[in-house]
Amino acid sequence: MARDCFYFGTEFFEPINVSATHIYHSALELSPLSSIIRKLYYHRRLTPFPRVEIGIPDSRDPNISIDSPHNFSTWSPCGQFVAVRGQDAVKIRDALTFELVSTLRSVTGRDFFVAASPASYSPDGHSLACITTSDITIWDIQTGGVAKKFQSNMHLGNGSSTSLVWSSDGGMIGVQLDRTVNMYDVVSGIVSSIELKSSRDPYLWAHNESIRVMTTSRDSGITTIDIFDIGLALTKIESFSIPPELEERNYSITAFSPTAYHVSVSVMDPAQLVILDIRTLERKLLVEKRVLGSRSNNFSSDGSRFAALSRQYSIHIWNYNGDCYIPWRQFPSSGAVRVPILFSPTSSSVLVDFFGTIRIWRLDSPPTPATHHQQLNIFSHSGIHIANAHYRRSTITITKLLSQTPCQFIDTGIEIAGLGLTGNVLLVKGPDIVVAWLLTEGWVSNALGNRKPGRDDSIWSMSAPQCFRPKFSVEGETGVIKCGKTLHTYNSRTGKVLGPARELPHFSGVWYSFDDTLQAQVHRCNNSVQIAPSKYRWKPLCTAWTKEWLKDHQGKSLLWLPIDWRIDRSRNVEWFPDISTIKFKSNNDKPIIIKLH
Repeated sequence: MARDCFYFGTEFFEPINVSATHIYHSALELSPLSSIIRKLYYHRRLTPFPRVEIGIPDSRDPNISIDSPHNFSTWSPCGQFVAVRGQDAVKIRDALTFELVSTLRSVTGRDFFVAASPASYSPDGHSLACITTSDITIWDIQTGGVAKKFQSNMHLGNGSSTSLVWSSDGGMIGVQLDRTVNMYDVVSGIVSSIELKSSRDPYLWAHNESIRVMTTSRDSGITTIDIFDIGLALTKIESFSIPPELEERNYSITAFSPTAYHVSVSVMDPAQLVILDIRTLERKLLVEKRVLGSRSNNFSSDGSRFAALSRQYSIHIWNYNGDCYIPWRQFPSSGAVRVPILFSPTSSSVLVDFFGTIRIWRLDSPPTPATHHQQLNIFSHSGIHIANAHYRRSTITITKLLSQTPCQFIDTGIEIAGLGLTGNVLLVKGPDIVVAWLLTEGWVSNALGNRKPGRDDSIWSMSAPQCFRPKFSVEGETGVIKCGKTLHTYNSRTGKVLGPARELPHFSGVWYSFDDTLQAQVHRCNNSVQIAPSKYRWKPLCTAWTKEWLKDHQGKSLLWLPIDWRIDRSRNVEWFPDISTIKFKSNNDKPIIIKLH
């Protein structure tokens, strides 16, 4: 109960602070189903507030977050604190609660931090170093004062690639700027500068009492990875060559684990992400790059885990089992990231700097399924059924929203590119085909025994053009497939083509009815979403859709949206025919249904 009260108070502090009635408007409504407070008080809500019909999680997401417009974060060596570097100060926060512990500022207050440079803890956790536009500043964390400053002879600009690393004994600091490394003796203040010959940005890390660097060079069409020990001069320790098959393709190294000697390589043709053991040239992971981004990739300190951000904005984590990296965890995220994902020193948490938000996920919570395919969802016009599938997978789940229990499964046998659902007819778009199934009550258990219905149980199929993410519109027995700007019309029960394909004059944010009249248009009106279905002459509804709040046309706050739910892109919004129910996809691609009245 104490833990539940703690999460309830901290997670919903913002809306309750604005108005205490949002205890009932938002906090109870958006609390997970397993919340003790929700179970005790949810049934006492008397006023017909907006309610979430589907999308409430079963348990609390194992993460904490805080809004921060200018941030680059760093773990403390013990993993108990996070240093958040803002524009002109560093704030030390508790890693469990994000409570502010202390604030570190420059003596003059006129030094600004280099934009792409996080702070760095000393190995004992007592000091913190930052790169400013004029020097290297070291703070004593216990007193909050500036302990030492090193005047920098490096031209530090906001567009530069920089990193700062302490040696394991805390006696040296290495600062990398593009292809130059400056070494600072913390006691004597002696500075030495070394130029690196590297075709790509080097990678620095602590090694015993010194600092090591990984560089890449290309000669006669062969890329070599060199590892140097940095002292008064560079001492080459090891050298490795990239496999010839990668040399023939456009690639870049995105992350390096000095402990495991693993590198992640982003390949352009074909688009792939490869984890390679540079000592044995064995491939430890191969993922289609269209699923993952490249800027966020990172290894844990011991190389046993690897993390990346998907293009659909979810955090994927793999575990190394000694032979290869296998999918382990998946978390919803809040958008694009600015720096690589950071594992805590104990690898028990991951920290992500988003644009405007910092989040920490705990990895010691119960595991979550790790899948790497975008989720597809389609609702019936009555709002009773939803069909779920994953892009390029073959299985579909049909769920009754009122009972929240799966009622039918279909093994289509094709790579799914899109879904359509009208009445009891399900339409599935494959790479170059459309297949239809007839859904009936008790179909799985009665008509087909205990097996999943498959391709042979479809009522019709027809060839269809290849297109990326097709859109279905179905009403009665008339259906439309929208591929790019082209409309293809057919009979949904027989698959018979009803006419030649037509080019749309307008297509962005517009849905057409089947007699070519405008049915609904989504556009902005005062930072909001407006739906005006002209076919049925419904009254246009303008609902304000701000960063945190969902408001009615009078500007009253209806619901406070958690970070994962904050959507300001109209293409993710859909409306049920009753115009009082909103369906949208959160950043983790899961459907959310909110009934306003």
